[in-house]
Formats: sequence, structure tokens, C-alpha cells
Amino acid sequence: DLTKKTLATIRNVSITSPAQLESASTTLMMAESRADQIETFKATLREKVQDAASRFREIPGFEDFEVTLTIRRWNLNSLLSDAIRNLKNMRAQYLAEEDRKLKQKQLAAQAEQDRLNKIAADNAAKAAKAAGADKATVADIKQSVLATPAPIVESKAQTVADNVGASLRYGYTAKIGDLGTFLKTCLANKTFLVTLMKAIPEMEKAFGPMARDQKEQFEYPGIKYVKTPIDVSRR
Repeated sequence: DLTKKTLATIRNVSITSPAQLESASTTLMMAESRADQIETFKATLREKVQDAASRFREIPGFEDFEVTLTIRRWNLNSLLSDAIRNLKNMRAQYLAEEDRKLKQKQLAAQAEQDRLNKIAADNAAKAAKAAGADKATVADIKQSVLATPAPIVESKAQTVADNVGASLRYGYTAKIGDLGTFLKTCLANKTFLVTLMKAIPEMEKAFGPMARDQKEQFEYPGIKYVKTPIDVSRR
């Protein structure tokens, strides 16, 4: 089966070099193509189910009858989706690390260029003075030399990424490092407090097991139990 072969190929992928980046990107395109084929199959199957159900609309009381298809389980399809996501994450991590290294190299190159610029600028200033240049001219010459940028550091990984259509962007999420400090921040900041209030349903859900266990004893400053009647009659 093509899907199984694709999964086997993805399992052997690692990305630690530009060459492996290129190979992994080819594998990713193959996997995404297979995923598109599966989505087309599911769409076709869904249409056939809907077409078959539409015949019931001729029956009185079924005029607005509609159904759709929900695939509740398809392990191979799920494995492929997970594999594609993991491969993309792997590629993003590699590109992010290469981007970090590239910026570090560029900063180092600029630092070295600044050092050379200072030497060259001092020499150029001395030569200008010796030639009889005025202070303003000497200052302009020196500033011009100091502004010389470092050569652009090339990245093989970025070249490969451009060729295969891979690009990198960064997503941002929030992480609470100190809960006590964070809660104090919320109490002191209206925007933070309003945002925190949106999470109240999830927080109440998190304390649900504790409330069910303690029942009427679950009553603390700011939070307490809610007693709800439940019909438990049996037929």
C-alpha cells in the first residue's frame, strides 16, 4: 500500500544537513500528495452517501432529510497526518537552528568588519590630514569607512529551503513561569484580568473532580461547590 510505504520512508528521515533537508522535503511533498489523494477519496465517498440519502426526500416527512459522512476511525490516515506534522516540525526545527547559526555568524562577521573598519578609518583619516584635508572632510572620510558593512554570510540550508519552497515563521504561545506572580499581575492589570476570566470555565472543569470528591466540603475562598440535581431513574 502506498500509504504504508510513505510512512516507512518518513520514519527513516532525519535532517542534520542541507542534503538531508532536500531529501526530507521531497519525502514531505510525496506524503502531502498522498494525503491529498485520501482527502479526494473521502470527499467522493461523502458525496455518494449524500446522493444516496437524497432519495429519501421523496418520502413524506423526509423533505429536508440530510446526512453526511463521518469517518470515526481510520488508523492509517491518522498515522499519515501525524507523520506529516512531525516531519514539518522536524524541518522547522532544523531551519530555526540554521537561522540562529546564520545570525550568529553574521554578527561575528560584522564585529570583525567593525574592527577592520576602525583600522582602515584611522589610516584614511591620517592620509587625508597629511594631504591637507580640513576637519569636516577628514570626519566624512572616517565615517564613510566605518560604515562599510560586512559581507553577507551565505547559508546552504537557506538556499535549499528556497529551492524546495520551505519557509520558516515563528509561532508564539504564553507560558506561566510563576503562578503566584502571574496572579498578582492579573489583579493589578485589567487587561490581564479580563483575559484570565475567559479561562474560568476551564479552571472550574479542572477543579470538578475535587468538588465531586469533597461534595459540600468543597468550599474555599473564591471557589465553592455547585450542587446540581441529577435524574438517575431507570426504565
